Amino acid sequence: MEYIIDFDIKYNNSNILEKVIKDVRGSLSDIKSSGLINKCDYVTKLLCIELDKYKIDYSVCETHKLISNDVLGHMFLVVYVEDKSYIVDLTYLQFFLKDRCSKDMFKEKDGITYMAPDPGYYYVKNNDKVNVAKLLLENGYIELNDYSLKVYLDSFYETRRGRRFNGDISASTYMNALNKVNRKIL
Repeated sequence: MEYIIDFDIKYNNSNILEKVIKDVRGSLSDIKSSGLINKCDYVTKLLCIELDKYKIDYSVCETHKLISNDVLGHMFLVVYVEDKSYIVDLTYLQFFLKDRCSKDMFKEKDGITYMAPDPGYYYVKNNDKVNVAKLLLENGYIELNDYSLKVYLDSFYETRRGRRFNGDISASTYMNALNKVNRKIL
């Protein structure tokens, strides 16, 4: 598979979260060659099982509940370790496949978008934000803050269907939505 971003999956083991990620990735085969397409539910469940073993607190998040039901549906975790919060998404790489991240993926009729490129396309248009994607692709997690959450969720916001408008969602709006749908306030 060809990706729009060059990355190498890294197996760090310097803290408990990295150990959990390494263990889960180790149970998956051919991560980069399979792209883990349509595996977010399965991999999230594996992560939850491992996190529960270590009594690590987490929240399961779904993009359509955080943003709106007209975006690409995807599941990821927010994990809480040592007074920090992290976006954890081991299947984010599925959204960076070259053939699914091109302008040709936009399909519109009568001013209504019925198909859009995958979230990776957002980074093609926003090279200054590629560092967020690259950290997630390589490490499987990134520290959650206003900037990382906005960049991450904006990539899904760009996949919305229906009438296009040039609205912007602020980082605080995303954070408020995250706090409303999850059991732990950040």
